[in-house]
Amino acid sequence: MFNVTAAMLKQCRQQLFLAAQRQDWQVLSQTDLKLRRLLTACRQQYRQSGLNPEIQAELARLQLEHQRAMQALSEAREEVQIQIAATGDQKERFEAYQLALNME
Repeated sequence: MFNVTAAMLKQCRQQLFLAAQRQDWQVLSQTDLKLRRLLTACRQQYRQSGLNPEIQAELARLQLEHQRAMQALSEAREEVQIQIAATGDQKERFEAYQLALNME
């Protein structure tokens, strides 16, 4: 297992921020997977020798950024669901209009 540094955590936090800002959900997913590996390594590092204050502070910042990114993803998902529902409604109205035209 590798040692996790504060710089590694900071880089992950910045990637989360940029992915959420750009609404690049593929990058967000990849960064989330990377974060899981880092946190697993952190846990093992903590058990062996503890975490220094710099890493602990970066973990707290990373947790906040992760929450923000997940909130942005949730909001984007809700927006897509609204658009899908609206498209379905429009399709139904269009089909009803076509049916009415065909009946004339």
